[in-house]
Amino acid sequence: MQLKVGKKSVFETPYIVNLFRKYVKDWRNIGGLIYVTPKEIPCNYLVFQRRPAGFFDTAWRISVLYDVLGGGSMNTALEDLYRKLKGMECSLEWEGLLPRKGVFKINPFLKELRLHIDDLQISDELANILNEDEEVMGLVKKLNPDGLTVGLHSIPSEYPLLTEPRDFLLSLVKEFYRKPMGITWLIVLDTQFDRIPGVNRKVEDAVRLFNAILRILREEVKHLYPDLMITN
Repeated sequence: MQLKVGKKSVFETPYIVNLFRKYVKDWRNIGGLIYVTPKEIPCNYLVFQRRPAGFFDTAWRISVLYDVLGGGSMNTALEDLYRKLKGMECSLEWEGLLPRKGVFKINPFLKELRLHIDDLQISDELANILNEDEEVMGLVKKLNPDGLTVGLHSIPSEYPLLTEPRDFLLSLVKEFYRKPMGITWLIVLDTQFDRIPGVNRKVEDAVRLFNAILRILREEVKHLYPDLMITN
């Protein structure tokens, strides 16, 4: 996909792109989603999406896509690796009140998915690794995000903007699980970037969090598949 070079005037460039401009090589707005080819972040794309948050505030969903294979071909061993990693998907939950504590736990969607995929093996291995990483958890505490999930992109490419019913979504994920066409990590962060002093520090913390999680994901893949060449 050919993206727009990020050297537009501030009046033409979306607020969120200007905010992350240090990390933007180029970008393109497609159907309300802003696709960014990043720099200084070891991933393939960032995707920004505006989300309503109350009467006056606007939250952002930032999706980080990292292709483990770098366009390489799948084989039987890599298909098995995908299935193992799929069972490790996790999401951030908040516990307690004052102070509340962020904890990564198994993504609840996996339990629903297992009703449709008998051999899906669910594991809290990745959640535990993230919870034990001081850098990740320190940044989670600072950012205090509305949501944070770590998983695999599991929808065939012909359904990039899925609006079909949930049952159809489950069928697509099941189809991809049976015959995965790639291994692409997907980190999704929901948070606000208000026009207030200090917002640039929040951007830096978000980028540091992405880099820290990507580091862990690369290490986990390398641990499970030592022969895989990882370029990023």
